[in-house]
Amino acid sequence: MNDGDIETYHAGGLWHNRVMGCSGVLSSHEIKAEARLAGRDYAVERGVEHVIRYLSGRVEAVNDYRPEESGIRV
Repeated sequence: MNDGDIETYHAGGLWHNRVMGCSGVLSSHEIKAEARLAGRDYAVERGVEHVIRYLSGRVEAVNDYRPEESGIRV
């Protein structure tokens, strides 16, 4: 998990997506599944990891969408 990765998290009664290390929210959703899908799209578009958190704030999953070069992560 690094600055620039996408994070899906819960705050203020909604699920949000943001770029880690930056202030501001990319999107907000009432339903976690919708936030996850949007977060995945942001991560794929940017070629970064997608960090998904439980309601408690603990990490649920980290999905890696960084580009590969000859089967080796760069």
